[in-house]
Amino acid sequence: MFGLPLERVVALGAGAFGFIMLFLSIRKMRQEMYVPRWAPLILIGVTIFTVMLYVWLTAAPINWLIAAALIAIGLVIGAGQGQMTRLYFRGPLIFGKRTTGYLLFWGIAYFASLLLTQSGIAAAHALGVLGMMLALGVAVGDNLNILFRQGRLRPPPVGVPEAAFSPAPPLDLPEAKLSNVARQRPTTLPK
Repeated sequence: MFGLPLERVVALGAGAFGFIMLFLSIRKMRQEMYVPRWAPLILIGVTIFTVMLYVWLTAAPINWLIAAALIAIGLVIGAGQGQMTRLYFRGPLIFGKRTTGYLLFWGIAYFASLLLTQSGIAAAHALGVLGMMLALGVAVGDNLNILFRQGRLRPPPVGVPEAAFSPAPPLDLPEAKLSNVARQRPTTLPK
């Protein structure tokens, strides 16, 4: 195809697919979604498997000491990032919604890693794979945070409507109106 080696064509195709998945993922992540109790564990497993499979298939040279340090840093970042996911009950089910800060951080990190790994430059590819290690740590830390928070989240009592847990509107009591009137002072004194 236009004189490009097959590896480059595959890399470009994978890059284009990655960009499409990036935009579809951001669109999906903005929505409220049901978060089963076992979902964070599955996401951790899939993420680890996918990154390790990529490293194995590309035979990327990795300094595992640096990779371990980046994964550890990613775990800390991910634990903080997990706090950017709002978890709450809707009936008996737990729902979550990602915040804008989460989506921005995730999108920039994914885009940068994808650009580096698909560049075709060996040094950039190695740097991109190290970026993947950081992202792996972030994903694991994020999902561990959600898993622990799910365990601490308590459902509302049975028979109590969800509206009972929302903040009450300010009371419109006559005493409050009278106190406001008493505090108001005329701007000019009568003669």
